[in-house]
Amino acid sequence: ETGQLNNYKYTDNLEYKSDSRWVHRLSSISDKKNDKNSKRIFEGLKKLIKIRKKCTAFKGNNVQILDLDNNHVFGYLRNYETEIKKEKITILANFSEQSQMISLQGLYKDILSEKHFVNRMELNAYQFLWLENEDI
Repeated sequence: ETGQLNNYKYTDNLEYKSDSRWVHRLSSISDKKNDKNSKRIFEGLKKLIKIRKKCTAFKGNNVQILDLDNNHVFGYLRNYETEIKKEKITILANFSEQSQMISLQGLYKDILSEKHFVNRMELNAYQFLWLENEDI
C-alpha cells in the first residue's frame, strides 16, 4: 500500500459512494501497477535508512533551523561532535511544485545523489538534499 494513488471510482458504486475510506482500496486492475510503485518506494526508503545510519550527524538532537530567504524551502543543520569526530549535515527540502534556487556559501556534496554544489543549488519540485560541507 505504500505510495498508492487515490481511487475515486468508488463513487460510481452507490453502496460505497458516501464512504470515503474506499478511496484507498484499489481495484484488482491497478494492483500490479501499485505493486511496482510500492516496491520502488520501499527500496528508496531502505536506501535512505542505510545512508542515515552511516551519517553520525543524525545522532542526538543538535538542530539549527536555517534562514534561507525562500519560503518554499525548509532547511536545517545537524551537528554531532565527539572528541574523535565532528560531523555536520545540512538538510534542504523544497515544499513547492516549482524548482527553487538556494544560496549557501561553500562546497557541498549531496550524500544521496553524490552530486556536488558550489555556493548555489537548485532543488526540483519536492526534492530534498542531505548536504555535507566539503570545506571542513
